[in-house]
Amino acid sequence: MVLNHLIRAALTNTNHAPRLAYIAPTYKQAKSIAWDYLKYYTKNIPGTKWNESELRCDLINGSRITLLSSENFDSIRGIYMDMVAIDETAQIELLSHATPYTTHFKFSHIVKRSSTPFTL
Repeated sequence: MVLNHLIRAALTNTNHAPRLAYIAPTYKQAKSIAWDYLKYYTKNIPGTKWNESELRCDLINGSRITLLSSENFDSIRGIYMDMVAIDETAQIELLSHATPYTTHFKFSHIVKRSSTPFTL
């Protein structure tokens, strides 16, 4: 699962306070698809804290994994991310126009997963 890649990247990233995100088409999908799994796969990592209201997992090394949605693109425009996993890419309309928007993201790595065909 892509969440395991995010967790591994968060724990091994040497940047100061790495920021990682899982982006789903809607906030409800992000929560229902990934939140329980994120908590489950990080439960045995010492010092892990979860913020239920922000759907965020803070790890002991200062890294943070946040679940986000693409419903309101302006809410995620311009935020720094070391790694982004985009789920259900075919359902995210902004990616069909990705070229003008990618300049607003600052990330070093992107992972895409979709159950439906998509080309970027």
